[in-house]
Amino acid sequence: MNEPTWTSEFEVQAWLWNALRELGFNVRGEVKYRLEDRAYCRFDLAEFDSAGLLVGVIEVKARPVKHRTAGGWKATRQGKRYTALNVPVVLICGMEQAESLVESARACGSLFT
Repeated sequence: MNEPTWTSEFEVQAWLWNALRELGFNVRGEVKYRLEDRAYCRFDLAEFDSAGLLVGVIEVKARPVKHRTAGGWKATRQGKRYTALNVPVVLICGMEQAESLVESARACGSLFT
């Protein structure tokens, strides 16, 4: 087997988590959340404030995703569940978007502006 030539979703998440932690953001990975209907979802990355309250969610994909449904990712079951939490949700597709998010966060001091 040959080494992959692309960046995996895990690698994007790991790089993003590390870069945001270095900037001082309280970002946690693979955060499990129980929904009202007893189902669970797992956030790729979630930011919490100093009181431990959820500030926002970062969903990571290895590369851009094309959705068949009108409305794109936000119209999917996952997207609807995340947006129902009434916190900002950012969809990051690939390392280039992850790097842009970090640069924006470094410049303005916030992940969800």
